[in-house]
Amino acid sequence: MRKVLAFGAVPGFAGEYAAFFSRRGFELDECTSPAGPLPLEGGRPVLLVFGASVTPRDESLLASFLDQDGKLPVILVSREKAALSDYLKKITGKARYTLPEKFLKKDLVTSLKGTAELLALTEKVAELESEFIQKTKELSCVMEVTKVLSSSLDPSKVMARILEHTRSVAGAQSWVLFIVDGDTGGLMFNSAKGRPASKECPLRLGPGEGISGWAAEDRSPKVVRDVSLEPRFSGEVDRTTGLTTESVMAVPIICEGKLLGVVELVNKQIPGGFTRKDVELVSLLMDQTALAIERTELYQRMEDLVITDDLTKLFNLRYLDRTLEVEIERATRYNLSVSLIFMDVDHFKDVNDRYGHLIGSKLLVEISQILLKGLRKIDIVARYGGDEFVIVLPQTDVKSARFIAERIRRAIEKKVFLESENLSLNLTASFGIASFPDHASSQEELLQLADEAMYRVKYQTRNDVYVAGNK
Repeated sequence: MRKVLAFGAVPGFAGEYAAFFSRRGFELDECTSPAGPLPLEGGRPVLLVFGASVTPRDESLLASFLDQDGKLPVILVSREKAALSDYLKKITGKARYTLPEKFLKKDLVTSLKGTAELLALTEKVAELESEFIQKTKELSCVMEVTKVLSSSLDPSKVMARILEHTRSVAGAQSWVLFIVDGDTGGLMFNSAKGRPASKECPLRLGPGEGISGWAAEDRSPKVVRDVSLEPRFSGEVDRTTGLTTESVMAVPIICEGKLLGVVELVNKQIPGGFTRKDVELVSLLMDQTALAIERTELYQRMEDLVITDDLTKLFNLRYLDRTLEVEIERATRYNLSVSLIFMDVDHFKDVNDRYGHLIGSKLLVEISQILLKGLRKIDIVARYGGDEFVIVLPQTDVKSARFIAERIRRAIEKKVFLESENLSLNLTASFGIASFPDHASSQEELLQLADEAMYRVKYQTRNDVYVAGNK
């Protein structure tokens, strides 16, 4: 119900007119309290001013309200203008209606309806202006994001720029991106403002864990104005990102019904916290972020196809050649060693002939897993072809390379293969080692000498490790 604020009303006016106002949709309020915030319950109020009995205190409160909203409609009940105070003379121009001291109730009703209609109209205009500004902002944001999507072929950079733009328009301090783990259905930390994407980060959120896990589980945005009061908040995110979260908005990223991830916007920088309009705008931009994520995944799959072996998911010859060239250049520049291990599975042809190529392929996959587990993060392992594998060991001398090869040889020798296929196969492998610059002076020579050392093992003993030039 819209308020009518009465200033200088004669004694008994409220008692006589309260019901009259109420029946017509207004709440009468005689303003007698000290100056304060403009009461806006029920909308912007109408000011009813009785000029003959307005006190200096009434004028002070009236001035305070008009300072807060200079377009409030005024109904002035007065005698001749000459009899008004200096302040009231100044505001007579603001009066929408002027009534005589002995007004008729029908004239008051007309005045009230007129001012109420004016207020309703101006409020509607303000609402439409706000909606227009919001839609213009949304369109501008979408156009900006679309421009970003078409500006770069590097999906990770595109996504960071989209999220940075989202952070800016939402007035947040930072952003954090989680991507859905296809294996567990939980969320994996991907990146944050100032912290690029990294596969090494261990942060995982289970379904429903943390604010992002909550948003992912419900597939709906979540706004928390004070995380200290929210039991679902996980401090692990702050420990990973270095942030100190006070307020957060988590919005799920969904494309064609599939949950791709969640973005957190952290710490609204404007008083009042994240708003419904913030949620609507960010949700709109997340549609564009979904495109960037899908593009990233497609880009990664295409890149993997170019540099990895389809069967084992190890690197392929193309990547091996590129990497070996780079490592030899680095070793030459910094006077380091690069060692190379050539490995061949013993009697692999017999497995194929006896059990078929499908079993042989599964065997190669299990061997690949042993290789990966037995190597350092800086080492590169590639499938050379068939049952042959090549391992590049940067910054590694011959002695260390032999130790690594022996460790892998023993792991293969002890492993029982293909138990998932109801088989229990025992295998061995032959290894050849060469090192740059101890044995070889070029990439081609390094490969050739390690290959020759491996074939000496196969032709003599199998299940052993030979070094170029000697056993």
